[in-house]
Amino acid sequence: MSTYDVLCVGGPLDGHWKVVYERSFEVAEPPKIAFTADVTAAVDEPFTKHRYFVDQVAMMDFRLWVAVCEGQFRGSLERNKAILRAILQRDVAAKMGAL
Repeated sequence: MSTYDVLCVGGPLDGHWKVVYERSFEVAEPPKIAFTADVTAAVDEPFTKHRYFVDQVAMMDFRLWVAVCEGQFRGSLERNKAILRAILQRDVAAKMGAL
């Protein structure tokens, strides 16, 4: 079974590294709980699911796996800008073997 050490882009895992076993995975975001003066009137929302898709980015003979959150970006240009912002960090360059 292959594993992918991915940098997550968008969603609740934005900027975090995660080891995954599939080319797509889901993450559940905890519900937001709003408390009022009356404890029995607490309102909670259901868990929000986010799906990430794993893809490989290559630059100048270096490769990196990224996981992009579905539905977070309006188009490919916005998606690509988010990926570039995420990978142009010192720890990412080290991960790619460029440092």
